[in-house]
Amino acid sequence: MTAGRPAGLRGVLVVVASAVLASIAAAGLYLVGVKHFHWAVVRPLLEPGFIRAYLADPRLRELVELMNEEQGEQADSFAVFWGAGGTELMSKRLFRPVQMYGVTRYMYKPGVRTLQFITGASGLYRAMEMEDTPALRRVLAGLDTKRLAEASYDQLGFRRADPELARDCATRVLFLGDSFTDGAGVNDNETFVNRYGHLVRERLHLSACPINAGVDGYGSLEESFVLDTYYETFGRPPLIVVMHYPNDVDDNEFVVIRGAVGEADPRWTTSLSYLARIAATARAQGASLLIVAIPPSTQLAAPDTRRNYQDVLRRFCEREGVRFVDLLDTLGQRDVRDIYIERDPHWTATGHQAVAEILYEGTKDLLAASMPAGQPRPDNRKPR
Repeated sequence: MTAGRPAGLRGVLVVVASAVLASIAAAGLYLVGVKHFHWAVVRPLLEPGFIRAYLADPRLRELVELMNEEQGEQADSFAVFWGAGGTELMSKRLFRPVQMYGVTRYMYKPGVRTLQFITGASGLYRAMEMEDTPALRRVLAGLDTKRLAEASYDQLGFRRADPELARDCATRVLFLGDSFTDGAGVNDNETFVNRYGHLVRERLHLSACPINAGVDGYGSLEESFVLDTYYETFGRPPLIVVMHYPNDVDDNEFVVIRGAVGEADPRWTTSLSYLARIAATARAQGASLLIVAIPPSTQLAAPDTRRNYQDVLRRFCEREGVRFVDLLDTLGQRDVRDIYIERDPHWTATGHQAVAEILYEGTKDLLAASMPAGQPRPDNRKPR
């Protein structure tokens, strides 16, 4: 009888697995065939937890209807963008295609407003981003929405800062990066870019205007393109900050942190080649450049992995004569639950504030060069 149990258990598992696969297939046929949902909408959602919730909860069905409406005529308008963590669903209705160095990439549409949210109704707890509409707000109000953040974008398609940070610009600071810089999961006024601008004005009495050119899913290629294309439009910022995350090297940031992608690997050399292009542009424009290494939340408990990621960037910066900031040095001393959103790779509002403080300390001497003659330098001022 003991020998028969494993076989019986295997039989039960096969039946269960078959039932699950059959339910997913049936749901797919129902959603695409009967309900006429676009496959690009439902494909990332076809998991047993979602299917059960969809059939049981009319509010979730309404959310999927809205997702389907955003799909429009584009076959891929609702799809997964492999940003940090690889779990973000973003409507391509929010974006416009752009040719970057001969490769089709995307930018936010000018003036768009979005809602970034996580709803636990499906059991997926997956981050989503859709256009901010009254219908979407009404649906989310009736769902188990775990997180809701408002994001707005300017006439160029970049994340807005507070209006007062765009006035009386004595100097400008350009931030390039991905979803961490864009501020996934936090409101406009909570991004580290926004908080950095306020810190500079409050502590140095310097009217610095921060420019948030971070876009969810961007890497070194896109960041280099943005700098080449918009530097003049941005007002020729004398300070450029590049926020680098391990998935700029490989979509799976964990293989980078574990050291499975060595420094000589083409994935590393490609990312570094675009960083070198950014450094060359900064030098040609007479601008100071800062490259910042963003640690994944899991790395805070494994600082010895620094050699696989941060140290590679550090050596690159030494070769290029570029200033380098390793956020692991400071964030590693904080409680990860305060800095990173639960079940999400991005920073909380507290995390953004901490990063703004780090970047202020790392750039205040560079900012001092922009201060009017006779004004006290930051090292001579008492902190408030």
